[in-house]
Amino acid sequence: SGTRKRKNVHPETPGGHVKPLCVLLHGYPNNTLVWKDQLPVLRERFDILNLALPGSETGHVEKNALKLNRLVTTIVQEIESHGQRDIVLMGHDIGAFVLSEVSKRFGPMIKAQIFLAGMDFPLFK
Repeated sequence: SGTRKRKNVHPETPGGHVKPLCVLLHGYPNNTLVWKDQLPVLRERFDILNLALPGSETGHVEKNALKLNRLVTTIVQEIESHGQRDIVLMGHDIGAFVLSEVSKRFGPMIKAQIFLAGMDFPLFK
């Protein structure tokens, strides 16, 4: 299956201002817990959308689960479900590669992209 939403913080601060959405996507062989040390600090400024790549929670990747177009479409839908607002993308390893493709769908809504150890993956070719 596609990515799964792991944690979503309420979209409005007590003052009624909408926080930017920070989308986190880990790499393999990690899972959403890779961000646990960063989450407390990130939550001060952002609503968090911590997504899990297929198979990362169970250790089993379904056939065709890592098709780039499928991953991008699923993530775009997750982001769109949070309404229009500023977006920050943070990806590690394969997650960085996938989010670089996601960023093309949101144009000026993307305020920052942070890619950690991102690279070109022959898996997607």
